[in-house]
Amino acid sequence: MELYSRRFFLALFFIAINKTLAYNDVSNTSSECKERLDYLEKQVAKLTNVVKNLEHHQDKRDIEQPVAFTAYIDANAAHIGINQAIPYNRVASNIGGGFNQNTHVFTAPVSGIYLFTFVISEYSEAEMVAKLVVDGQNVVDAITNPVAPGHDQQGVNSAAIQVNKGQAVWVVNYFRNDISIRSDENYRFASFSGVLIKEIII
Repeated sequence: MELYSRRFFLALFFIAINKTLAYNDVSNTSSECKERLDYLEKQVAKLTNVVKNLEHHQDKRDIEQPVAFTAYIDANAAHIGINQAIPYNRVASNIGGGFNQNTHVFTAPVSGIYLFTFVISEYSEAEMVAKLVVDGQNVVDAITNPVAPGHDQQGVNSAAIQVNKGQAVWVVNYFRNDISIRSDENYRFASFSGVLIKEIII
């Protein structure tokens, strides 16, 4: 991009010079030289701004990168405590490397507008409430409340929000202690996904 920008700059610069020389007959007077010099300086300033704008837009395109992940729980999880992260421990995709399957936390590699979706699946009789948080701050919640033993139920929610680079996003259990989640490798009922919709340059 830098090489093409220089060539573009030089081409327009010489066009400006030729236009100036064709404007009047060449004069050796100091006043005419000064006027032409002032004109060229203004043209150079304009062309410099054009090149900077082109390079800025090219840099933005170079910075953009895809970010997306889906994680799930690969075996029934029990004894999940209050304020404990839901243990999405297996990764189906992790484009951009933002999700940590050991901590169950997504850390934004770039700032932007993200779409997050999470699913919890309860297989006991206890009510379960979970929430999506950004740096510990609640965004949206989901609830399951099976009415009888053996009655499975899923809770789902989504959010489209701005997350800045370095901020952490995860799903946490709250309201009740000692919760169980039904999910395994064959039936991936509990999942957590996120995708970068639009990068924001800050």
